[in-house]
Formats: sequence, C-alpha cells, structure tokens
Amino acid sequence: MIKRIFCAAVLLFLTLLILSPGFYFADNAQTQLTNVTQLNFNQNADALPLNIGNFESLSKRINMDYISFCSEQNEISVKGQMVTPVLTNESYFMIYSYGVTGKGITRKNITTKEKTAVIGSNLALKLFLTTYAVGKIINLNGEEYRICGVINENDTLINRISSDGKQRVYIPYTCYKGYEKMSINSIAYENGALSAPMIEQMNLSQYYPTNFSECSRVIESFKHLIFLLLFTVLCVITMKVWFAVCKYLIKEVRNDLKENYILSSIKSIPLKYILMITTALGIPTILLTVFFVADFSIFIPSKYIPYDNIFDFSYYIERIIENCNTQNSLSLTGDTLLLKLYANTFSVLLPLLIISYIFVISITHLLILKIKNHRRT
Repeated sequence: MIKRIFCAAVLLFLTLLILSPGFYFADNAQTQLTNVTQLNFNQNADALPLNIGNFESLSKRINMDYISFCSEQNEISVKGQMVTPVLTNESYFMIYSYGVTGKGITRKNITTKEKTAVIGSNLALKLFLTTYAVGKIINLNGEEYRICGVINENDTLINRISSDGKQRVYIPYTCYKGYEKMSINSIAYENGALSAPMIEQMNLSQYYPTNFSECSRVIESFKHLIFLLLFTVLCVITMKVWFAVCKYLIKEVRNDLKENYILSSIKSIPLKYILMITTALGIPTILLTVFFVADFSIFIPSKYIPYDNIFDFSYYIERIIENCNTQNSLSLTGDTLLLKLYANTFSVLLPLLIISYIFVISITHLLILKIKNHRRT
C-alpha cells in the first residue's frame, strides 16, 4: 500500500515537472502568434516575387490598412555588427505584437521619406551599450537614420533557437533609393483587415502562407487536451469514491428501514438521508456543470480533417507526410521566426503531452487500486 502511494506521488511530481515547461512554452508562443497571416517568398517556386512597385500599384486600388510587406536588403556592417536593412511600411508594427520602446514606423515617415529606423534591443545594446537607443543615429550605406523605436526582443531559449540570427533594421521603404524594384520577401496582413479576402484570392503561389491565428489555436488545443485529461481522471476517481460512499449510505439506510418505517427512519438518521441524496445527485451535477462550462475544444486545421470519414487514419497519415514533404521543399526568405517558433513549440509540446498522458493514467490506476483495497478492508 505504502509503495503504491509513493509511486503515485513520484509520478504526480514528474507529471507536474513535465507540464510546467509545457504550459510555459505554450503561453510564450501564444503571446507572439497574433491574428496575422504571413506569406514568405519560396525561392524554390517557379514565379518571381512581387516588388514594392507592384505593392504601391495595388494600394491605389484597394485599402491596404493593416497589410504590410518586408523587403530585405543585403547585409552591411555597422560598427562591426552585420545588420540587414528591411524596407517596410507603416502597418508592420501595427499588426505584429512587438513591444516597442518609442514608436514604430508611421504613415508620416512614409509620406515625408523621413530617414527613421527601428532596431532590436540586442542590436541596440551592441551598438550603443544600452537598450534605450531612441534618438540615436545609425549609419546605413552612408546614410544617417534616426532611431525612433527599439523592439523589446524576447530572449527565451526557444526564441533564440527559432531565430535565423539576422539583426534587422526596419526603415520606411520610401527613403531607400530605387525601392520600386526591390523584391518583397514577405507579406503580412491582419486576418480582420478589409482587404484580407482580396489578398487571399490573389495568385501568390510563390509565397508560402501561414495563418498564425490557426497556429495559436493549435497550441491552445494542447492545453485543452491536458485539462481534458485531468478532468477525465478527476471524474474517474470522483465517481469511484462517489460509488463507494453511496453504497455505504444506502446500506445504512436499508438496515435502518428493516427496523423502522420510512418516516421514523428519516427522523432517526436524517443526516444520512441528506448525505445520501446530496452525494447521489450533487457530485454528478457538479461534474456535468464543469464539463459544459469549461472549454475543452480541440482545434484541427480543416486541411487535416477528412470530408467523409473522420476515422480514415490513412488520410491523416497522408496529410502528415504531405506536410513534411512541403516543409522540406521550402526555401523561405524573410523573417521566419514565428514559423519556426510554432514548429519548435509544437515539437516540444507533443512528446510532453504523450508522456504526461502516460504518467497521469498510471497515477489514476494506482489510486483506483488503493480505493479498491480500502473498500475491501
């Protein structure tokens, strides 16, 4: 008996030890995966990327609010640090959830061709020995740019692993000479933007789309699966205890009814009648209420769901293989931090989820055996 309790306690400790980093990684990813769809240019595609001139022509026909682009230039050296100038518009810092000290690029910067720049906090520390670099000057290709904002970069381990190592400097695209012919590496738009449906309907096969809102919901589903597992275990253990308590109380009431009529029995042992009714009805009611109130929803992207038979496991395997082949065939340009962050977080959470399921099922088995032994004694 003591050995089983000890094993259950050790498994519980290990489960909590596994779940804690799982929830941490999930929350870290969700705070960064905003309601944005990002399209990265695939170098292996047959079509060429759009250029900024194409984007400007498009902006004259449709509303481009909350739609941004990035055009990365060749790396250059600034005070011994290799940096990548990135031409972008005013929507970039509006749709991504970057914490910026100062301000991002504005519409005024675009229209006046003002030479401003936004850099990361790590680069600011290397160049100016401080993360507060607003107002300082950075020289790019012989041109001076005033830093208007500093991105407060997330330095968690999984973010560092997901980063491509580039130190990007974001500048208004209009202040760069010959910007019209510059290739666009990535396009991003807020999913609720007015022109988002039009962007989705454009023939942009050379760009690989990623809906970060869907990615965030997939990560959230991992947490829901953990909660569902814990709730199921709670239900199993609670119902075992509920059955034992109800059986005991019913036995006591039946023994009393052998000697007394029902009214006399109620008067002699009212507390046991109250406990019996409360236990028999109350516990199942509480569990059902928690089940209907709690959010245990699981999100699976539609492309992974069979249209006719959800038990068609060959379909799931085919989609997984197809997705792996697609990922391997990609050669994406632009900032792929969030894509890799999602992929790495998913890769961490999946084994953690499987291990936690094994541990929790083992704990439940040991507790049920303990309850059965207790009932026998």
